[in-house]
Amino acid sequence: MSILLDALKRSESQRDLGSVPTLQTSTDLPNSGATDAPVWLAPTMLLLAAVLMTWLGLQQFRVFV
Repeated sequence: MSILLDALKRSESQRDLGSVPTLQTSTDLPNSGATDAPVWLAPTMLLLAAVLMTWLGLQQFRVFV
């Protein structure tokens, strides 16, 4: 049964190759993990920026002490 469904899907996709895509057309793009940034990158950069800004702020007041 799945062989028939696979053949039907392939024939429909071959028939739709020359047609204009519509809103119902699915875009099955391959998802490569290499292009996505790691999940921990954004929070780490925000933490680093907060630490740097705090350190620079404290250095500014250290001149007067």
